[in-house]
Amino acid sequence: MLKYIGILITGILFSFFYFPFEFTFLPGLNTKLISAVLGGGVFFINALQTRTLTADKHILNLILASIIVSLFGLFSVVFNGTNDLSYANYLGSMMVWLSAAFFVCSMIKMVHGEISVRLAVNYMAAVCVAQCILAQVIDSNPQVMRFVDTYVSQGQEFLHEVERIYGIGASLDVAGSRFAACLLSISAIVVVERDEIKTWQFILYVIAWLLIAALGNAIGRTTSVGIVLSFAFWLIYSLRTNKFSVSTTALKRLGVAVIFLIGIVGLGVYLYNNNADIHKTMRFAFEGPINWIETGKWETASTNKLKTMYVFPDNFKTWVIGDGYFNNPNQSDPNYIGHTSLRGYYMGTDVGYLRFIFYFGCLGLASFIGFLVLAARSCSDMKKKYALLFFLILAENMIVWFKVSTDIFIVFALMLCTCEMMEKPEDEEDKDEEQYGTDGIDPLAIDSDS
Repeated sequence: MLKYIGILITGILFSFFYFPFEFTFLPGLNTKLISAVLGGGVFFINALQTRTLTADKHILNLILASIIVSLFGLFSVVFNGTNDLSYANYLGSMMVWLSAAFFVCSMIKMVHGEISVRLAVNYMAAVCVAQCILAQVIDSNPQVMRFVDTYVSQGQEFLHEVERIYGIGASLDVAGSRFAACLLSISAIVVVERDEIKTWQFILYVIAWLLIAALGNAIGRTTSVGIVLSFAFWLIYSLRTNKFSVSTTALKRLGVAVIFLIGIVGLGVYLYNNNADIHKTMRFAFEGPINWIETGKWETASTNKLKTMYVFPDNFKTWVIGDGYFNNPNQSDPNYIGHTSLRGYYMGTDVGYLRFIFYFGCLGLASFIGFLVLAARSCSDMKKKYALLFFLILAENMIVWFKVSTDIFIVFALMLCTCEMMEKPEDEEDKDEEQYGTDGIDPLAIDSDS
């Protein structure tokens, strides 16, 4: 019983980390910062117990890379005389994410006596499913919504204005990008560890994947990126490792997945046609394919608006070092007299790549991309059999930036801490190197004669 209570508490703390928010009675202090403080405390207690204070070389390299990102941001802010420190203090942001991830990983290891990529993904999947269901409950029950809005501060005024559903800390495209990473991670577990997971576990993974894919899209449609990349993972991994299995077990599991897929789709169609709340939710979640079916055009209101947000710099200086503004200066800088930014964004664009260019130019953007590539490579070096997963998470981030500027380093922070805490026997490491190569990116490796 105590273990189940520990699992429940750890799941709640994981949600505080993965979907941070502020309590209304603790303004200015979100759950990510609380987790980071607790993580720092656990780290120093461990250091006192072991009488050592060391950091992995991968972490040190990432700290150096984040300093470079911060310096580009600081240079742009100082040169342009602005007060927007959004990415001038990225070193601090990265350290907060790492410390918060260290705390939740420490909790997982304390409760289970071990930690692994699969165990971390299990918590990620459970939390994402819970947030998807919770969002539906909040949206359909005014009493629950009032209770959540009373104690949780997450910009719900805007969410109500634009009529978007939300969980606790889970909303818009930020939640969608994390749902997408979760879908991709579930697919990786199912494919990479197909011989280790049991059929009932496979069924739970399928149910979780389908629920997140369907309900997650109702919160943030960037969830769809994870759906596409999940199938890409299976295809690329199978081609690279020659593991297109046709065993009896594989066929049974494929049949189970198809049955659940048909069941979910059938239930969704029924509720779409017979429940007003579900009709509204599903119409938003799958607006693109629904419009295609009804009108022959694949379009959504958000993509139409996105087309108007591709506003490019009109001078060389901005392209190189940026203007020093990431957020809307009309709201934060009393001395700003330039472009009147509508829609709440500088230059009226929410496109990720453009917001970074306007902030610290192509030089800063390149340094930030380099930082994320290094994060993916570091995870790959630490756990080679999941190399493809880490690089597709990176690809997800690069794709999402065509729409919004969300940062997926939270997932890399979780995986870095997970891999660092894993007790890995030497023979397992040798096996990894034999099967996946010593560079950690074999699933995406280029042929030697290319």
